[in-house]
Amino acid sequence: MGSIVQYVIKESGKIWELRGTKLFILLTCQNLKFTRLAPNEFNICSTDLRTDGWPLADSPMTPVLLCFAYLFMVKVWGPKFMESRKPFQFQNVMIAYNAFQIVLNGWLFCEIC
Repeated sequence: MGSIVQYVIKESGKIWELRGTKLFILLTCQNLKFTRLAPNEFNICSTDLRTDGWPLADSPMTPVLLCFAYLFMVKVWGPKFMESRKPFQFQNVMIAYNAFQIVLNGWLFCEIC
């Protein structure tokens, strides 16, 4: 498992360092179609620099770490936490949530149309 994590971290770092340069087999930002410059070479535009400084878009490591944290919580911590507890009863909460979603979506539909 460690080697997979190290590989993902290494490759995402490489991609992050190459942003804004010519990469192989990537889409152009102008028309989202492949633009062939030479055999086996494709053109892309640089990344959107307006997202620099955003908390989840600042580094490729943030989404990778969040995915691993989610997997840890779902596969390891969650089952250990719930093994000696009764299942939560969310039936009334789900009924209220679904009713709210129906009303909200109906209102949005009427506003848009």
